[in-house]
Amino acid sequence: MGELSPSDLVVKRERVEKALRSKRSSPQLERIETDLHGEVVLCCANAQLRDTLRRNGLQLVATHSAFARMRDNKEIARMLTEHAAIYDLLLAGDKSGAMAALEGHIRRALEPNIDRLKRVDRMPASLETPYLFKT
Repeated sequence: MGELSPSDLVVKRERVEKALRSKRSSPQLERIETDLHGEVVLCCANAQLRDTLRRNGLQLVATHSAFARMRDNKEIARMLTEHAAIYDLLLAGDKSGAMAALEGHIRRALEPNIDRLKRVDRMPASLETPYLFKT
């Protein structure tokens, strides 16, 4: 389990702040997601959470490119604001507050992400590859 310095957290917090003030690209959003849900959370003491994230992290982060056409700017702004608040708590040394904020962030984001998945159309037949589908 690694540890991030306050300066590491400041850099990540500044990335979030920049995204809040400007147009956001998918790679930029994925970097922000990796910062928090990957690098920061992987430094936590909770081994079960770290293992779960290692197994499922790709699905969490890749959504900004995969669903770029379905982007909800209000939802992204809310996500960024939540990320900023978590960094603020970490930088203030409030680990319990940061954990509670992270839990709230993940729980709150679940519904909009499930809704987004429900709106995904079937892959066009021309893009289907035989090894992905049961025959």
